[in-house]
Amino acid sequence: MTPPTCPACPTRPPLWKDTSTTVPGAADHWHWHCTACRTLYEPTASHKVRFTYAPLRR
Repeated sequence: MTPPTCPACPTRPPLWKDTSTTVPGAADHWHWHCTACRTLYEPTASHKVRFTYAPLRR
């Protein structure tokens, strides 16, 4: 799966999935990060389904 590209940058680099606030056993909380302009983007609902690593353990 290819990540989305940055809508703010003219070169449209791919966004990086920042999981620095995600902890094991907790709900998957992450956001997109552009390394060129350093903008953070909240993932859409479809991105959360496609790019979430694993479901929450019950």
